[in-house]
Amino acid sequence: MFFSFPIGSTSDGRLSVEMLGETNDVLREALADVPPELDVTIERIGPYPEAGRDISGLLTDRQREVLDVALSLGYYDVPRQATHRDIAERLDCSVATVGEHLQKIESRVFKHVRP
Repeated sequence: MFFSFPIGSTSDGRLSVEMLGETNDVLREALADVPPELDVTIERIGPYPEAGRDISGLLTDRQREVLDVALSLGYYDVPRQATHRDIAERLDCSVATVGEHLQKIESRVFKHVRP
């Protein structure tokens, strides 16, 4: 069993801890050893999002195309190397359309990473 760091806290002062185990039984066994003085609440049991998981299935073909161009031009580099206008020129579409695509892409990816 492992803990995911950093350990956080809730607005009411409780600790928020992510425990990772190979099976739910491993987690149940670990929780059985918790002293009775501690109040433990399980909020969610499910698969842990793996780092580097393929997200291409979340996006439409057009969104993947926009993301590929944005990445190739350095839109997500620090410091940023490209603007919405640069991406729009490469894709032959409007700046507003690029903005809408990137917003939808980011929303889908972030919701997948942090449900």
